This record gives sequence, C-alpha cells and structure tokens, in this order.
Amino acid sequence: MNWHRKRQIITALFGAGIALLIAMASVSVFLDRLSVERNAELSRIRDRTGAASQLLTALIDAETGVRGYLITNDPTYLEPFHRGRDMIREIRAANGPEVDAWAAPGYSDETLGVLIQKRAKLNDDLLETARQLGITVAREQLRNGESKRLMDRMRAVISYQIGVFAEESDKVQKSADFLAGLHSVLVVASLGLAILFSIAQFLLFRSEVNGRGAIEQALRRRNDDRRQVADMSTALQLADSRAEAYAIIASFARRMMPEVSGVFYVYTASRDQLTRVAQWNRKGEAHTFVDHLHPQECWGLRQGGRHTGCTGESDPQHTDAAPITCRHLEEEHGVEVGPYTCIPIVGRGQILGMLHLRGEVLRNRKTSAEIDDSVERLTDQLSLSLTNIELRERLENMALRDGLTGLYNRRFLDEMLERDLTKLKREHKTAGLLLLDVDHFKRFNDTHGHQAGDEALRRVAAALAGSVRASDVVCRYGGEEFLVFLPDCNLVKATAKAEEIRAAVAGTSMTMGERVIPSVTVSIGLAMFPEAGETRAMLIKLADRALYRAKGAGRNRVMIADQEPAPEPVVTAQAAK
Repeated sequence: MNWHRKRQIITALFGAGIALLIAMASVSVFLDRLSVERNAELSRIRDRTGAASQLLTALIDAETGVRGYLITNDPTYLEPFHRGRDMIREIRAANGPEVDAWAAPGYSDETLGVLIQKRAKLNDDLLETARQLGITVAREQLRNGESKRLMDRMRAVISYQIGVFAEESDKVQKSADFLAGLHSVLVVASLGLAILFSIAQFLLFRSEVNGRGAIEQALRRRNDDRRQVADMSTALQLADSRAEAYAIIASFARRMMPEVSGVFYVYTASRDQLTRVAQWNRKGEAHTFVDHLHPQECWGLRQGGRHTGCTGESDPQHTDAAPITCRHLEEEHGVEVGPYTCIPIVGRGQILGMLHLRGEVLRNRKTSAEIDDSVERLTDQLSLSLTNIELRERLENMALRDGLTGLYNRRFLDEMLERDLTKLKREHKTAGLLLLDVDHFKRFNDTHGHQAGDEALRRVAAALAGSVRASDVVCRYGGEEFLVFLPDCNLVKATAKAEEIRAAVAGTSMTMGERVIPSVTVSIGLAMFPEAGETRAMLIKLADRALYRAKGAGRNRVMIADQEPAPEPVVTAQAAK
C-alpha cells in the first residue's frame, strides 16, 4: 500500500473520527442539557420539601404557643404563635395555591389549606374565648380534642407530601443516574474508537490515547462512586434502625474505598464522647480500633477539619502527614498504625461524628488524591444520613410520645395492646393491665394551680417509669389517667407491682419554688389477661370498673377486676373522678 493510499485511509479515518466526535459531542450536549433539567427539577423538589418542613415547624410553633398560653396564662407564650402564624402566611404566599391543595388520601379528605383555615379559626376562637369568658373556659374548649385532631391531620398531610416529594426526588435521581450512565457508555465507546483511529494514525495521537485512558479511569471511578452513593442512600432510607444503617455504611465504605481500612464514630447523646458504630478492614489487614474516644483525643475533632498523621514516621521526605498524632491511637500498644486521617462529619452546623481511615495510600498527597473524591462523597453522604436518622427518630418520637410526661401516648397504646395481646394468647401467657387515676386532681389543680398540676403529672409519670420492668409499657391514657401493661405477669406479681406503684406515687415529694406541695395519690384498677378479658376493649373496661370501685372505697388503693364483669353502674368512673 503506497503512501497516497495510506494518506487517503488516514484522512478517511480522521474525518470519520471528527464526524464521530461531533456526533458524540452533540449527544453529550443533549445529555448535559437533560442533566441540567433534572438537577433543576431536583432543586425545585428540595425547595418544596424545605417549604413543607418549615410549614410543619410553623404549625407546631403556633400550636405550642396557644397551648402554652392557655395552660399558663402567660402572654409571652403567644410569641411563637404569632411567629408561626406569620411564617405560615409567608410560606403560603410564596408557594401559591399549591400548598393549599395538598392532601393525604385515605387519612384526611380535606386539603391543607382548609385545615390551616380551620386551625387558625380555632386558635382565634380560643384566644377570643380567653379574652371574653376567661382562660378557664378556653382551657375546657382546648380539652375537647379538636385542636389535636386538626394538628394530626395537618401533620399527616405534610408528612404525606414530604413522602411524595421524596418519591419524586428518587425518580428524578434515577433518571439523572441513567443519563450519567448513558453518557459514560458513550464516552467509553468514543474512547475505544478514538484508540483505534490513533493506532491507524501511528504515533500521532499516542499521547492523546494515554490521556484519554486516565480520564476514562477517573470517570469510571467517579461514576461508580456516584452509583455506590446512590445505592447506599437508598438502602439507608429503607433501614429501620441505627444498627442496620451503620452496617450498611460499613459495607458500602469497604466497596468505595478498598485501598484503606476505616472506622466510623458518632457522638453519644451526652456529646462527651464518641462511640464506634461501624468498621471495616482492607483485604489482608486486621486493624483494631478503640470502642470509645473523647473529642480532645482527636486532632481532627479539635480543629474541626481533616487531620492526616503518620505514626512512627517523622521524615517529611517520606510523608506529607502532620508531625502530631491523635491520642486515641496511643491506646493501641505495640501496633504500627502508619498513615491515617481523621475527618469530622458535620451536619446542621455541628460535628455529628468522625471518619477514621488508615492505609499506605494516605502517606502523601499524590497517592491520597486517588481516593479523595471517594472520601468526599462518602463524608457528604454520612452527614446527610446522620441528619436524616436523627430527624426520623425525632419525628417518630413526636408521634408516639406524650409531650408533657414523655410517656407513650394513646395512639401507641392501641397499636401495642392489639399486637401484644395476640402474641400472649398464642403463647398461652398471662398479663396484667393497670388503669390509674390521680385522686382529687381537679381539686389539686384548683388549689395549687395548673403548673403544679402539670408537675404532679410529670412526677407520677417518673414514679411509674421507675417502678416497672424494661419489658413493661407505661402510657398516659388521657388527662390524669395512666395505663401500665405488664406482659408475662401473673395475678400475684401484678398486684404486688400495683401496690409498689401506688406507694411510690404516694411517697413522691414536690416543691414549687420555696413552697412545698403535698404529694398526690392514685387509685388503681387491675384487670388480668386472659382471666378477666381477652380483648383490649374488655380489659380496659374491666380495669376502669375496678378503678371506679377503688375510688368508691376511699381512693389511694388497688382493686382487682372480677372475672365475670358485673352490669355497669349508672355513675361512670369518669364522674367519680
């Protein structure tokens, strides 16, 4: 083949390469435009999710302000009410009719706008009643439960919408990931053809081929990291406990950074130390990590940023690490850790945890640059995951706990009793159900004030929680009534536990400033499962009757329900209380 023919072939190949590159560039521009649109859509979804969260916060502020004012008769409690009301107006004005049209099918047929208007009118009516007829009348209106029902519906609507937004975000993210994957396939294909063309054109494009190979590897790792992060994010959203979430983090971290060993620490609730929750080792290594460490023992936590060190190496020619070593590594006696790095995980303006990595790849900046992108993406996901875990636990706690006493609420009680009674019946076990009522609570409130009444309820709740087993369940049943469920407990033990609780409450002392408030007592009705009843409704009904008998017998005592329930008395237990 002569040079003229070779030149024609090279020219044809070069022209085909140029045409192919133009086509690939056009497709890439098109895919980039689609990616920009997906990112813009994700941004809009995040904005709507943020507006929903702010709206829920504003509604809670308004609810808390009105309740605080009606309970304490302190006008300063109206400040969060006014602030929340103004924020609600701003959010509704900024988002237009979209927010008002939100609804939760299957839970509330009314839209959020209608519920907000009803809640606003109810708040205005309560405040007007307080001004016109007195705070006591307004409190009685508050106790009818309409305020709580409206708030539960609004919370359900907003939670439903946040879930809808999350689903939309997942769909858009998957679409963006698909576009990124398609873009990567096109890039790889174009690189392959470019390599063939460069071979045909001899050494002319050899340097370009090498550069493209490096780019290909970087893109492949980056796309793989993004996919891993997306998969980890999806798995973390489905995790139902912290332990499962931490196990997921360890599994994906090992896959994203196989060059290093690592451990993940998070702050304890007291924030005085960090505890190890996840760890992984590089293949062929067996590092050990301390279970707990104090923030002062880590230079990364102390300086609020990434710290890279190296034990047993101080020559700057061999490492770029800092010449100081974290104290939490000193506990590993006789173990050469080598290069390491400590990276604080920051979220919501504070340090939530710390990622500790070890490996020779961290010895200098040139080698550590290979995993820096993976480390950055992992730390960003850890920050988001910790924040989401805390937020989810907080929302679950708000839905299942009583705000005044911290005990489980009636919603949790209804679900728990149905489930546990079925299990006990299947296993042929017994259980006790205690229904308690604070004696003369209305008189106590009228004599010492509602603040003292609230404090008395908290003291009773604390006495109940401190008198039962870890397997027992204590709930605030309503008002000054409490319910204690004692699974796997016979009549003798249940009666003894009821007497123990009664004595613990009676022995509780209480002060308001310098004034000593007399202790309260409780009357208790005990119903046994399955002797007295096999259903939740029957057990509570019989326990309530026994409680009524305890009230009639002089209060501050325990009465056991009959196995065969007698006809209900004309005077109800609530009237006797």
